[in-house]
Amino acid sequence: MARNTSIHLSIPSKSLDQIEDFMKSKRIQSRTQAIQYLIRIGLKMDEFKVKCSDPEFVKEMDNEWKVEETADWIDSLSYQQKEIIGRAWEIAKRKRERELNQMIH
Repeated sequence: MARNTSIHLSIPSKSLDQIEDFMKSKRIQSRTQAIQYLIRIGLKMDEFKVKCSDPEFVKEMDNEWKVEETADWIDSLSYQQKEIIGRAWEIAKRKRERELNQMIH
């Protein structure tokens, strides 16, 4: 049985506006559902970030991505989900380029 705990959460107005826009795009009826969804996604992203720091995991994923069927899950994502993944990739690339430039100079 899932445990639920009520908490008080202060959210900046800008973030609340983004959450409400997200709710409209996903047809989510409550802020609670939207925030729970976004927390789950954030936790998964963090878990994946930690895994990606493991060289063995990176090697394993590199081998998996060489198998075309592995990418089939992308077809099941919504346009918005694909956009989010693309933006995250672009941010990571820019950050890495900045780090490399700092190391050079």
